[in-house]
Amino acid sequence: MMRVQLATFIVVTVFMTANSWPSEQERALDYPNFLQEWVSEDNEDYPNTFADEQVDNNYGDGLQTQYILPVESLEVGQSITVVFRNPDSGRVGLTLVTDNGDFVLRAAVRVKYRDSTKAFLLNTRKNNRWGLIVTPQNFPFPTGSVSTTISMTVTVKDSKFVITANEIKIADFPYRGSLTYNKVAKILWGCQ
Repeated sequence: MMRVQLATFIVVTVFMTANSWPSEQERALDYPNFLQEWVSEDNEDYPNTFADEQVDNNYGDGLQTQYILPVESLEVGQSITVVFRNPDSGRVGLTLVTDNGDFVLRAAVRVKYRDSTKAFLLNTRKNNRWGLIVTPQNFPFPTGSVSTTISMTVTVKDSKFVITANEIKIADFPYRGSLTYNKVAKILWGCQ
C-alpha cells in the first residue's frame, strides 16, 4: 500500500495487489510538505521519486496537477485504488498509460466541472485520438459544497477492467484493441 498526501484537502492511496509490487518497495508514503520523502514501516528513508514526477500535465488528459507512478506491468487480479478527500477542484482522474503515451484507461469523475456535473467518464486514447466515451449511470458521490470522499478502484480482469467507486460497481470496461492491461507502464492520478 502506498499513501501520498498531496495537500490538506486531497489524500491519494494507490493499492497494488498480487505480486507486481516487490516487497522491498511495499511501504507507506507520507508527504506532509508536498512529496518530500519516502517513509517505510521500518522508518528507513528512501529516495523520493515522486517529487520529480509531479508534472504540469504533459499527457493531454486535462489534469493540471498530476502524479505519476511507473509500473513494470499489471497482472490479472490486481487492483489500483485512488482515494481523493474533499477535492475542491470539481474534477479528479486516474489514467493508465502505455510507454508511448496511449491511454489504456482514463477514468474521470466530474463532481462539478464546467457545464457537466455528476458525471463519471471512461475512455481510451490511441495515437492522440480519443475512443468513444462511456458514461456509466452510477454516480455514488454527492455534489455541491459538502465534504466528499471519492474512491475509485480499477481491477484487472482477463478481458476487461472492472471499475468501482465508493465500493459501488460502476462499469465493466472491455479492453479496446491492443490497449490491454499488460501494456500499462504508468499510473497517473490528479485533479484540476
